[in-house]
Amino acid sequence: MKLWVTILLVFLSLATFSANATNYYISNSSGNDSNDGSLQNPWKTINKLSSHSFQLGDQILFKRGDTFTGSVTFTIQGTPTLPIIIDAYGTGNKPHFTGSSSEQAVFKMVDCKGIELRNLHFSANYPSDSITTRYGIYMSPNLGAGDLEYLRFLHLDFSNIKGGPGSDNLSCGIYGLIPEENTNYQNTRWNDLLVDNCTFSNVDGIGTFIKDQCYNLADVVVRGESTYYPTENFVFQHNYGTNCYRNLLRINGCKGAIAQYNTMDTTVVGSGMWPFASEDTLIQYNLFMRTRNPTADSFVCHFDYNCRGTLMQYNIGYDIDGGLVELISASEYAGSFQTDAVARYNLGIDVGFRNTENAAGILITGNVDGGKVYNNTVITYDKPQYKAISFKNWGGAWPSNNIIYNNVFYALGTESTYLNQIRGLENGNAVGYNMYAGNVSSPVTWNNSQVDVYPYTGDPKFINPYTSDFLTALSSNPDWDEVVRYLSRKFKVGYNSDTINLGWRGLDHAPIDFYSNSTVSISGYYPTLGYHDYTYDQLVDSDSDKMPDVWELQYISTLNPESASDKLQDSDGDGATNIEEFAFRGNPEDDQDIGYSGAYNFEISNTNMIITQVIPLRSNWDDLGLIMDTYWKSNLNQTIWSPTSITALGTNLNQYAENIHSQTNQIYLIEDSDTVFLKTFVR
Repeated sequence: MKLWVTILLVFLSLATFSANATNYYISNSSGNDSNDGSLQNPWKTINKLSSHSFQLGDQILFKRGDTFTGSVTFTIQGTPTLPIIIDAYGTGNKPHFTGSSSEQAVFKMVDCKGIELRNLHFSANYPSDSITTRYGIYMSPNLGAGDLEYLRFLHLDFSNIKGGPGSDNLSCGIYGLIPEENTNYQNTRWNDLLVDNCTFSNVDGIGTFIKDQCYNLADVVVRGESTYYPTENFVFQHNYGTNCYRNLLRINGCKGAIAQYNTMDTTVVGSGMWPFASEDTLIQYNLFMRTRNPTADSFVCHFDYNCRGTLMQYNIGYDIDGGLVELISASEYAGSFQTDAVARYNLGIDVGFRNTENAAGILITGNVDGGKVYNNTVITYDKPQYKAISFKNWGGAWPSNNIIYNNVFYALGTESTYLNQIRGLENGNAVGYNMYAGNVSSPVTWNNSQVDVYPYTGDPKFINPYTSDFLTALSSNPDWDEVVRYLSRKFKVGYNSDTINLGWRGLDHAPIDFYSNSTVSISGYYPTLGYHDYTYDQLVDSDSDKMPDVWELQYISTLNPESASDKLQDSDGDGATNIEEFAFRGNPEDDQDIGYSGAYNFEISNTNMIITQVIPLRSNWDDLGLIMDTYWKSNLNQTIWSPTSITALGTNLNQYAENIHSQTNQIYLIEDSDTVFLKTFVR
């Protein structure tokens, strides 16, 4: 009983405490700072963020459609369980904060924690002002601030952020800077920092730059500090950037940071994102397009130096002048390092075409140690590809103990070369089991030693690899899932590809490929070369007839996975085409098995006919691109079937069988006849 009373008292205490939270409203168009901040009597300016003392759980709400000028510095502190929220209210555009000519940041957040910012828009464009570097949000902790826990930046927009003349192009949408360690103060870091679903457009520098200088990895390894106090639990996801001068993201001084499902379109001098002085960074499922740098970087997977254990996987790059994978360490600086980096199952399309020594499909330069670069695919169509693999030394030591294997290099443009190939045989480096196709030259024998120990040539047999609609799939604000769905029907390797079952399986091989197909070893099977593993793919469709190879191969005496001509044939004469047999789980070699059938219910109201249609629907229907059309006519003597307009009413999962759902549709016809004929086609 005593335990029960204790729990009850805690519950009542929290409930009472939460009830004290207040909503405050700010409207530039109808408010006054002398008001009480209620919905009926809102405040007017952003100055209230610094002049009012907010309590745990409070919400500060800015009116949508309003523009707020000026800058503000504030310290707001909530808790992870009762954060203070800054959000929007009303309807219309997000509240827009434009900053001031006299202040560097629109919002300067000092020692803030336990806070969420949502649904706000920041700009700071004062090109004639003396301040050269601008920030939308500047997180600026003081020395000794300690652990700053729980900061959320959700659905924020940053646009047109630019400093005045003499800009160094380092303005940021979000800039966080933790000062260097000082033994007279408590150590400081961020813990549990999230940037999610934000946009960064026309930023003269970097979308988000998180920089922790308090006992980071470089302090420990290079400068010999015994204390290690990096920022942890930083996640950057579902963000979109366009026309950021340098990068979408920089990670500095973090441990275990994650960047995933982001898109970056267009830089002037930079890669999409990269870590520095960080450990165990994971960068995956990102799309980078049209990045440029005439002299350096501009890679899909950019591993900057003084990092350990960085993993970059399942990323896509298109039109990147530097290349796909860049592992670098500045050998010219004492103590610099890059260890245990892994780049795997990434795809680069038209990448690595800058005609410089530090551009390539895969570039390893400086004292990089223990890197693994495997199962990546580099495809170049209308761009020259100057180098497949390059080794360089960046002013000092050369790379050591790195392995490059199971990659595919495919070029239709200028014949590719291979820079400093002898380095692939020195210092413990190893190159092997890579495919060189098209105009890519495989590395030659060097002093009676084969540079690539098992080089392959041949045809990867990419499925419909490059057509103009690829650019449509990469239109503004592309959805990651839509791009991957497009790629699944275009850039996979097909049946009888020369890449299948030829790879080498190293230790800690990735468990899945780019499309989440298993890569687990079974007897007699080896990894497919490149970013797509054919063997376990249940959806790969070599002839693009929407019938997967794995299904056609079950009926190989009747169907051909390399010919789409069998799609509309009725192989067993039972009235169902082969694609309909597949769609409804029938057997194209058994005239008694057409699979699952649908059902129809008819209602007549005056001259209108309402038809309820229930049809079987495969769980992977959309992934395969299957389309079902229903046509009607009132007389079989009519030569033309008319299309129907269908309204989907709902889906019952696994109604027919596992992964065969039932889809209920409604068809509405205006027809004075009491006879209607329906026919459903799958295409």
